[in-house]
Order: sequence, then structure tokens, then C-alpha cells
Amino acid sequence: MFLLSLILGTSIAYSDNHSYQMCDEWVDNIKPDILLCDRSPTDMKNINKAIEYWENEGFEFGNSIRKENYKNECKNLLSKPRVRAKNLGLIIFAGEHEMNTSTHYGLTMIYKRGYLNEIQQASTAIVMLDENYANNVNLIKHELGHA
Repeated sequence: MFLLSLILGTSIAYSDNHSYQMCDEWVDNIKPDILLCDRSPTDMKNINKAIEYWENEGFEFGNSIRKENYKNECKNLLSKPRVRAKNLGLIIFAGEHEMNTSTHYGLTMIYKRGYLNEIQQASTAIVMLDENYANNVNLIKHELGHA
């Protein structure tokens, strides 16, 4: 029993002391906004839980969380790479989009714009989630961490 308590206590203590390796940073240190497209079955409350997790870890997000009609802004952002490059600082939740759901539960594509001091500059991220797991908060946190 003592050994089990020791293991659990050590695991809990370890889980509160994360360290994340930064591979990229957002262009011009933008705090990215979240765009939840209509075609995404992900619920905004679950995205907010994931955002709260990352904010508690010291990461920052933009002030606006928007939901747009897929036929307009989301469709343009997802279909035209040049449009994505102009819309800096967006994390787009796009449903399954072009993801192969037989091999992935979630996938994040990051579009980048050059380097600054040898660190790649992210301009836009597209988060895709299998509709069967689209409201799994741990999966959302994981993919948001890639973004």
C-alpha cells in the first residue's frame, strides 16, 4: 500500500511540472485567435477547456473565439493556401477536413512563414479531429499543443 501511495504521489507531482519544447513561434509573436468552423462537431466549451489548460501552462491566445459559416470564411481559408498566409494568427478547427480517419484521431497542420533567429514562424494552424473523438478534451488539448 505504501509503495502504491508513493508511485501515485510521484506521478501526480510529476504531472504538475511540465516542460514543453518550442519548435516554432507565432509570426510577430501574435496571440492566435481560434476559428471554429461550422463543419467541425467540436463543442466550443471543450475548446475553452483546452485553451484554459494551455493558458495555465503559460501560453497565450487572442481575445476572440469566432464561429463562421463554412461556406464563407472557413471554406476560403481551408481551400486556398495564399489566403491562409494572409490570415496570420489563426488556429482553425476544421472538422475532419482532409484527414485520414483510418490512421489518425487528430492532426494539426501548421503553415509557416520563414525563420526568425533560427526559429520557424507559424502563421496559421489547422486542427482536424475525427468526428467520433472531436469532443475528447485530451485530444483537443494535444492538438492545440501542436498549434
